[in-house]
Amino acid sequence: MVPNVADAEVDYEKQTGTRPVNHVLVVQEALVRREPWLSSELFFVFQSARERAIVEDRATPAEYGLEANARAIDLLARYVHEQGITPRAMTARELFEPY
Repeated sequence: MVPNVADAEVDYEKQTGTRPVNHVLVVQEALVRREPWLSSELFFVFQSARERAIVEDRATPAEYGLEANARAIDLLARYVHEQGITPRAMTARELFEPY
């Protein structure tokens, strides 16, 4: 357990230049092929909820989308490869749709 999560997040961001990835929304490829509108609709629904949290709760969530998170995802993919979980380090653009 991390005794002070907020400080740990700040330290991580200073060391890596990225915010830690805490949550990822994943949809089965077969479902997206069957319902091609689904990926963008889910993104817009979650984006709306994010904006509402900012206004109503004064939340400061991380940015959404591939461009805003590509560096963090690339770093995570590198860590996964270094640990032997994947045969190579993939890029964010290989792993995610660009919304």
